[in-house]
Amino acid sequence: MNFALLIKLLPYLPQIGSILALLPRIIARGFSVNAIKDDLKDFSDTKVLEWLKGVGVAFFPAVREELKEAAGAITYAPDYVMKVQKLLNQVVSPSPDLDVDGLIGKLTKAAVEAYQQAKGLVVDGFPGDDTLANLQKDSVKTIPKNLGGEGMQKNTVVEVFKEASGSVNPPPAGVPAS
Repeated sequence: MNFALLIKLLPYLPQIGSILALLPRIIARGFSVNAIKDDLKDFSDTKVLEWLKGVGVAFFPAVREELKEAAGAITYAPDYVMKVQKLLNQVVSPSPDLDVDGLIGKLTKAAVEAYQQAKGLVVDGFPGDDTLANLQKDSVKTIPKNLGGEGMQKNTVVEVFKEASGSVNPPPAGVPAS
């Protein structure tokens, strides 16, 4: 974490508090990088965007420049993160068995990166628009039998953490098992 930036932002705590209250609402109504950018325009004359950018870089160092504020914003949106964690647990094989706690921890980030790698997406650990769209497409879908479906049906299982021999690897070094 950039403590120098944090110290600079202390005078702006009331503004930061107002955006923290706003972020879950912004993201709950439909996350997209462009929507977040539009919603955060009201804060362009404050240090809030600089702060969110710093948070985004701290959590997702490889994220593209234009996504840094949005990356910082989702770290304060537990409902969005829980949605991503649930989808990762459904879609990734073997399941990363993530705690669905709304926090971007090492395991969540590692699971996002592994999924991005397996799907040929930009590997930055940030569950942005492309990653979320792919997770939703690959997730479990319910098609009622009375509408010609088979009930619960899994569209895709994305295999990650595999060695050439086919055995399952533990999580990446430095990532706790749970």
